[in-house]
Amino acid sequence: MTRLRLWHVAFVCIPVVASAVWAQTNPSPTPQRMWFTQTGNVNDRHVTLSVRVESEYTLPTPIRLECDFESPEPVDDVRVALKATDSEGVAAYESEIVTDLEQGTSPCVFTWDTAGLKDGVYNLEIVAERTSMTRLATLTMTAEVLSEGVVQASLAKAEAATLAMTRTLERLVAEGKPSLYGTVRTAIASDALPKARAAFAEGDWRRAYTSAVAVYGMTQNLALELAFRGCMGAPAAGYAPADLSKLEIRNGDFYAGDRVVYLLGTYGSDDLAETMPVLHRYGLNLGVDVVGPDETLTGTEVSTSFQAPLDRVFEAAKANNISVAVELAPNLAPAWVLEKWPELTERGGGSFPYDVTLPQARNLIEAHTRAVAGYVANKPMLNSLILTANPEFRMEGNEVREKFIASVREMYGDHNKMNRLWRTRYLNFDEITLDWALQRPPYQYDLQMFHRRLGTELLQWMAGLAKTAAPGAPVQVACSDHVFQLGEAVAGIDREALSHSMDIQGCTTLSPPIAGQVAESIGEHGMYYALLHSMNPGAPVFDSACGLHMKSISDPSGYLRALVWDAVISGADAVALPLQQSGDSQRAILDDPRAMNGLATASLDVNRLSSAVAAFQSAPAEVAILWSTSSQIYKQGEPFTESARIAYLGCSTFGYAVRFITEDQCARGELEGIRVLVIPNVLALTDEAFKAVDKYIESGGVTIRTGEPIPYNPHGHTRTDTLTTSPRTVYVRGSITPKSYMHAMDSANDMLGETQFPRAINSNGYPLEGVKTRLCMIEGALHLYLVNLREIPVDVTLQGGYSTGRDLVSGGPVAFPGTVAPLSPMLIRLDEPKAHVAEEASTPTERTVPSAAIEPVVQEPEKKSPRTRAKAAAEDK
Repeated sequence: MTRLRLWHVAFVCIPVVASAVWAQTNPSPTPQRMWFTQTGNVNDRHVTLSVRVESEYTLPTPIRLECDFESPEPVDDVRVALKATDSEGVAAYESEIVTDLEQGTSPCVFTWDTAGLKDGVYNLEIVAERTSMTRLATLTMTAEVLSEGVVQASLAKAEAATLAMTRTLERLVAEGKPSLYGTVRTAIASDALPKARAAFAEGDWRRAYTSAVAVYGMTQNLALELAFRGCMGAPAAGYAPADLSKLEIRNGDFYAGDRVVYLLGTYGSDDLAETMPVLHRYGLNLGVDVVGPDETLTGTEVSTSFQAPLDRVFEAAKANNISVAVELAPNLAPAWVLEKWPELTERGGGSFPYDVTLPQARNLIEAHTRAVAGYVANKPMLNSLILTANPEFRMEGNEVREKFIASVREMYGDHNKMNRLWRTRYLNFDEITLDWALQRPPYQYDLQMFHRRLGTELLQWMAGLAKTAAPGAPVQVACSDHVFQLGEAVAGIDREALSHSMDIQGCTTLSPPIAGQVAESIGEHGMYYALLHSMNPGAPVFDSACGLHMKSISDPSGYLRALVWDAVISGADAVALPLQQSGDSQRAILDDPRAMNGLATASLDVNRLSSAVAAFQSAPAEVAILWSTSSQIYKQGEPFTESARIAYLGCSTFGYAVRFITEDQCARGELEGIRVLVIPNVLALTDEAFKAVDKYIESGGVTIRTGEPIPYNPHGHTRTDTLTTSPRTVYVRGSITPKSYMHAMDSANDMLGETQFPRAINSNGYPLEGVKTRLCMIEGALHLYLVNLREIPVDVTLQGGYSTGRDLVSGGPVAFPGTVAPLSPMLIRLDEPKAHVAEEASTPTERTVPSAAIEPVVQEPEKKSPRTRAKAAAEDK
């Protein structure tokens, strides 16, 4: 990495690190407080460790850390050690206890004397192990100590820096050199400081201090960017957003005139019209509003009371250049409807509180859809109508049963033929029932495929209503990301059919709790976007409710930047986040300057570089993961859905464009052009797809497989044929993890002969776990998307002799080998490799053998627990 790049990375870290070090070396006589946060917990399969602490302590006071061990049997001579170190690694407290664990719960208490403790963050580790050094449990925590004076000084420092930056930007505007990046970041900083002051006044020192440090860091980073804007072409110069009053959909992208636009903003706002000026100040451009039947059908006639709030939203949208999606939310039925027609609630409707198969339900949906769609039809700033969000159906009743019988009769003609296939003993078709628990794979396949058609047809009917009421307005259905969960196939949604029925592929996502797995948390969102984009690249992917678990995120700014970049590279065109929602001790994104800085910067970056991002999205995929609806239905998707998820998380980091390919797409010939086919644990497959996959293998295509056969057809009957064996197959064996698939891609890459493929490797030539790359040729130049999804810096080398380029995100030059900062996405236009570098790269890489120094160990007197000492004393007597 060049010196210039290193300066940039180091400067980003200065504000936080400097503040922490300054605090720890400057103890203050002002009051202090301490807070604990658990960061990790690794237990033996039998013994578990937990620690009880208060939510907050006022210092100086002895801190009791009450440890509880749970054990199914007694364990003698357990050594429990606690060590607390400051940011420099210097021990602030150490203690050790040797105790005996009883069956059940055993307590163990440490008392930490905090007198004279300096401000800062302390790392605590509690380790329990046997005398044989066998570790039983490890728990890690952080303890943050803050004094009132440090918080006050940090706030004053941040306020002064923000004021200075505001004056600098005013001067640049007067000189005709405005900076949109600077304006946005200063707006975030200016809005955050009063909130930080208020938090301090309310006694929330941590929030006030964190905001002050973040604001100061933002101003210093901005100062650096402005200083280098002339010589680096930094992003602080010369970018202005597009006019969003009229969006068009072309080639799967949103266009404003001749510019591709990516929409990023909010959902779930209590007052979207009031929030829009804030979105505009922060460089965001999307708002999702919700209007349900409880607002339009306040009586037996359609009410007009919903119109005034919508007018406010669209007026604010036009004034602030915010694109709006309106969700119709037909599940929000007014109470009077359910009281008037109680039969609506006699059967559950999945995500609907009423039976969608009844005429009264259809009338409700139709009246509501026509009212809202008709009213917003010609509104400027409207990007789409969301017909419903997270639909799930469970259609039952005699009418549905009769339709199912009719479809089965048409399919089989003779009930004896049906019985042979289903392995049932129905005397005639009329005996067939709707039984979701019947353990007959052939029956379940036919029932669930029929149910998917019913649910999809209902959504297509709703789309027809909306298009009639609002000609030209794009429509979408926001389907949840539960497609990778077991049993999701019963929900009655055919996403592939919907992808071609709607103008936009709508969705909602929810990342799993982080638990230290940042890469997987971010990858979960991108995986669903990639699946939808694969089904129909000609329709934009729109996430109208991107739910996050950010409570344990140590770097909210980097996390959101990486999340947005991974989303758009994976295929998303619009993402709405819960900016105003908080809970579970989690701050709202809008109130956290760190998070808002990351989100706003990412929004500006991806739109400034939208043409390059669009090129990545439209690039033909060379790696395809087989997606089987048959396997999703068979045994509720076990083990297929989880194996497909793991395959994507591993293969998508390697550098190739990765897509999913469905059974129907295989049958249509879309395997042509695919260089690597990944076959996860697929148990069932249609005959047409099976033949296409076998033909692909016979023609020399490279495959990655688990080694398991594809034993069944869609109805769960055993196949009589098997896939062709080929030497161009990479088998994933043993523990199946994303890392396994990453290494399988490495082997597949060797089979393809891509020795000059510029993938990210370590100094020994192995692929890097947690570092994601994608390659794309744009206007004759090779571009590399690279992001380190770990929480620590990583040393990266590029294979193939590529060593230099320019990062289009930061505007600075980049050199490899180099250190890549965590959660800092880069879009690098690579320079052509030098000839001598390419020759060196073609020679085998030497493997470095680790070495270690061996030194004598002095044995210390062995400590004994009370129980052991008592036994020894008895034996001596």
